[in-house]
Amino acid sequence: MKEYLDFNATSPVSEETAKYMLQYLTEDFGNAGSRTHQTGSDAKKVVIESRESISKIFDADFSELIFTSGATESNNLAILGLKKHALENGKNHIITSEIEHKAVLDPLKEMESQGFKVSYIKPNKDGAIETSDVMKAVSEKTFLVSIMHANNETGVINNINEIFSKVKDQDMSIFTHSDMAQTFAKTNLDFASKNIDMASISAHKFFGPKGIGGLLTRKNDGRSLPLSPLMYGGGQEKGIRPGTLPVHLIAGMAHACEKSYIESEKWQNECKEIKSIAIDSFKNLDFKIYGKEQNTLPNTLSISFNDIHAEALIICLKDLAEISTGSACTSASYTPSHVLTSMGLSENEATRVVRFSWGPKTSKKIWEKIANKIETLI
Repeated sequence: MKEYLDFNATSPVSEETAKYMLQYLTEDFGNAGSRTHQTGSDAKKVVIESRESISKIFDADFSELIFTSGATESNNLAILGLKKHALENGKNHIITSEIEHKAVLDPLKEMESQGFKVSYIKPNKDGAIETSDVMKAVSEKTFLVSIMHANNETGVINNINEIFSKVKDQDMSIFTHSDMAQTFAKTNLDFASKNIDMASISAHKFFGPKGIGGLLTRKNDGRSLPLSPLMYGGGQEKGIRPGTLPVHLIAGMAHACEKSYIESEKWQNECKEIKSIAIDSFKNLDFKIYGKEQNTLPNTLSISFNDIHAEALIICLKDLAEISTGSACTSASYTPSHVLTSMGLSENEATRVVRFSWGPKTSKKIWEKIANKIETLI
């Protein structure tokens, strides 16, 4: 059986979570918006309890979690949703990084097409965003700083608490947002500092179902963030995100989130052990790792071997392991990764890089087999 090594693209739903969700598909199937009967009231109660469970990790009021279809929609809402507020306050500048997911970069392109200015911060040679570089870009016209917590391709972790703290120290009116799809409920992050105004999350990254995520927001001076809806047609989610709430997905997300959060330290330790085994298995090969090991996700390895093209490596390993060249949203394209080229790699070098990403139950024996298979290409 092939080993699945593309957890940064998506993770399997745990059996416990799948079983938990089933009751909200077949038994407690009510519409949370139905106020005239018990079935609807029961569904609403599940949604409220799920909000509370997820929001407490972010150290925010449960009412400030906006359910979405996933981090892509959440990123769009965080960026495009502030457009009206920015224009009303004479602001037109956004700061982000060159290594963001396309779900952040593409909405920003749309903002640029409408006259907004965007500063793209280049990462250092190890793939991390420096606080000083962000601060140099801040101006009186800046209204949003959006920096991802961990990169989906390299696993490099950005010190967003430090970055956002400095931003807030300079101008409290600037909103901060982070795409936390790869880290929420899995890694340690201090939310008590209140420097993160918005965080985008996806359930399927922490062993929950696909099709559900959220934009975690934090009240500013006791007031909700001034987000405008991207869609219209209902009063759900305070009118910010209309549509019938998928109770089974929301329940599954909360269940997976709580379980993942409780087991986050175990997840980190087990994934770190697997990373050590993987790297040790490659000791007889000529390889290069991208991103400092101590500053990357414990389950992610961005790596190249000699002059082996990534596509050749994927084909070589196809009967043994399932891996990727990077983001699932762009891996269908042969275009070199914008993340890697931003780090200073040439296009030729970038086409040799593959990403291994795993879970705590990934086989520890698979790595020696992978190493032996790679040797056949050298």
